[in-house]
Amino acid sequence: MTKPGHDFKLEAHKDPTCQAEGYDLYKCSRCQKEKKDAIAVIDHKYELTNTVNPTCVADGYKEYTCTMCKNSYRENLSKLEHNYVETGKDSQYIYYICSGCGDTKTEFIDATYTIDLGNGQTTTVVGHFDLQMRQEIYNLVVARREKMGSNFAMTLIMKFFVLCGLHYLTIEKIL
Repeated sequence: MTKPGHDFKLEAHKDPTCQAEGYDLYKCSRCQKEKKDAIAVIDHKYELTNTVNPTCVADGYKEYTCTMCKNSYRENLSKLEHNYVETGKDSQYIYYICSGCGDTKTEFIDATYTIDLGNGQTTTVVGHFDLQMRQEIYNLVVARREKMGSNFAMTLIMKFFVLCGLHYLTIEKIL
């Protein structure tokens, strides 16, 4: 006579999670032998749970949380550029304010200047300088031009601009 085979019946089941395997546990109805089939760990089930939008002064993030184990991670969002809006200008500056954070900035207004060096000679410069220096520059140029000639006056002007920390000054032409 042949021995009958096992007659396995499902006795227990455990669903897998993102942290542990699951299983199906079978038991033979004839001999009580058990057999266990493992069920592989499953992927996390992340859902977006929080968003902090970036601004021009701080980074933001998106936070995702697993619905099964509550594990979470953040996706960083880089801070934004300032959104400067012009608020006014005068003859020397343009004024701005950031619409996001209130930060302010000031920019010089570059202009083209023609300087009379005397003896029919002029030079044209593009740049900016503090209006407070205008009279001082004029006085120095007039005094030096009378004593030393126009070429020396031009050299003096350039040295003065450099010493005063004036930026973006370029000679376009000397006539």
